[in-house]
Amino acid sequence: MSKAPVYEVVRGYVLRELLSEVDHDALEDDTELISSGVVSSLALVRMVAFLEREFALKIQSHEMNAKHMDTVAKIVSLVEARVQ
Repeated sequence: MSKAPVYEVVRGYVLRELLSEVDHDALEDDTELISSGVVSSLALVRMVAFLEREFALKIQSHEMNAKHMDTVAKIVSLVEARVQ
């Protein structure tokens, strides 16, 4: 799987489901989602469920935090590590 589809799916989900009221150009790859309070714990669980379905992978509970999933770039890296 190439990098572009993972990136596009992750970014699209974040914009559509988490930041629907935000200007799409305002979301950078390093915009903090969890540590800034934009993403709640419930939203994080929903995003993980989406990623697991979309990419047929398993994200461990200890990875569901800002260290691993705070930005689009971190989420993409986590997903790419699992699908390769």
